[in-house]
Amino acid sequence: MTHEKQPYWTYDTNTMIINTNVKMAEFRGGMYHKPRNSIIDEPPEDKDGFVIVLGSDLLSMDYVEDNRGTEVTSTDGDYTVSVISELGPIPEGTTITPRPSEFHNWVDGEWTVDTFAEYEAQYQEVRDTRESLFDSTTDNLDSKANVARKRGLDEKADEYDALLLVEYDRIVSENPYPDIPDGYTGTIGVDE
Repeated sequence: MTHEKQPYWTYDTNTMIINTNVKMAEFRGGMYHKPRNSIIDEPPEDKDGFVIVLGSDLLSMDYVEDNRGTEVTSTDGDYTVSVISELGPIPEGTTITPRPSEFHNWVDGEWTVDTFAEYEAQYQEVRDTRESLFDSTTDNLDSKANVARKRGLDEKADEYDALLLVEYDRIVSENPYPDIPDGYTGTIGVDE
């Protein structure tokens, strides 16, 4: 008597996720040979974004959302980024939409820019750049002008002072401060 091969599907004994690739058990010695972690009832068709999980009764099967490996950002104010490692939907209080910049906050279900914080950071960046350039460029010319004056070389000192002003103006024009946003009530950049 010839027996046909019997289809079966395996499942992970930890997660109970069913592998939907069919395998065939051979009949030998009066029985079909298949692993213990297998079922003979055909699982439902694969569905994007879901896995099929075998119930604790080892008979029922359910679709469970699978977002494992998906990077999410917390929307509760600390904006930490984590990777989902468990089966299930995207956790409450997180989003799969990355935070565009450190100046964005989660408001009413979307990232919105905090223009005041962005302005203050941009302003500080320009200020730091200017100070660095002033330190490396104009301080040298100022020192030369002072030495020339001490030696009585006022005309040479005036040349250094003129170069210093040209450099100062170049640095300022190449590194403009950002425009103050409408409604800004802070003090950074208001007096400059």
